Amino acid sequence: MKKFYSLLLACCFIPAFAAILPAQSNPQNDPEKIYLFDADISVHENGSITVTENITVNVKHQRINRGIYRDIPVSLKESVRPVSLQLDGQEHPFFTERKDKNLRINFGNDDYISTGKHTYTFVYTFVGAIDFYREHDEIYWNVTGNDWDFMIDKARVRVRFPDSVHVLKSGISLYTGPTGSKRNDTQETAKFTYETTRALAPHEGLTVAIPFDKGAVQKPSVLEYVKNSLSLP
Repeated sequence: MKKFYSLLLACCFIPAFAAILPAQSNPQNDPEKIYLFDADISVHENGSITVTENITVNVKHQRINRGIYRDIPVSLKESVRPVSLQLDGQEHPFFTERKDKNLRINFGNDDYISTGKHTYTFVYTFVGAIDFYREHDEIYWNVTGNDWDFMIDKARVRVRFPDSVHVLKSGISLYTGPTGSKRNDTQETAKFTYETTRALAPHEGLTVAIPFDKGAVQKPSVLEYVKNSLSLP
């Protein structure tokens, strides 16, 4: 069974670029929810990935006050390094802590965020997202995580590969729904770009699995994992 990365973005601590939002959104009338979870993933030849997440949220000081936190799994087979965080296009503070088997990235500080629509842009690198099989390799990534207490109006993911990578298009899989779901409520809108065709209920997420030929991406060494971990700010 494939491993499943639970990328938690919860609501204690919140969402730089204005992405395309669902039409007729009204922050005053809408509940606290995620309007758009937009992820851009770059696969590197050394076996790591760089993830840029633009997450647009409606803040009403109900469960979201100071921001959100991001829990990302780390183990001997996974390591994460936060690179930067912005709120509405401006640099924004964050701090990290260990939480069980996760690295928790707390967005913000003790200051309250104003109510209304906000977009976070979070950039990080991750080692351990690629599975290396006998016949092929594969990036398997839980794009949104399945721990949101909020509805996600739309989720979108773009995956970028080095020019040397030959993707096995017939083997691409998308999954939407709760953990373990095989449902696929997505459409391809551009090359290796997919978005959901329905809103995701709380605790539902989007996962992508894209296989490619062996040889173009190296299996990360132990040193690569350690370097990625030791580079924490």
